[in-house]
Amino acid sequence: MNSNLTFLGLGVMGGYMAANLARSDYSTSNYPTMAWNRTPDRPGVKIAADAGAKIVSSIREAVESADIIFSCLGDVPDVEAVMLGAEGVAEYAKPGTL
Repeated sequence: MNSNLTFLGLGVMGGYMAANLARSDYSTSNYPTMAWNRTPDRPGVKIAADAGAKIVSSIREAVESADIIFSCLGDVPDVEAVMLGAEGVAEYAKPGTL
């Protein structure tokens, strides 16, 4: 069974984590790993993209079809903003998303 995977937070560590997901058997052409970062010019964005992750420009696009959401965010204010803030994960993730 395939799942739609999303990774949020593509600093260097997050970029490599997303890259590993994108290269895994869980990521296919029908179910690519989606990835998002607030700052699109971070090195981790290129790392994830080069591994096959589909880089998207909004949290909404990243999470609205996700079954599983992974994150690697800097600190508590970042997590609160991305997960619970306006235009955040809580607003767009479907019920039952992990």
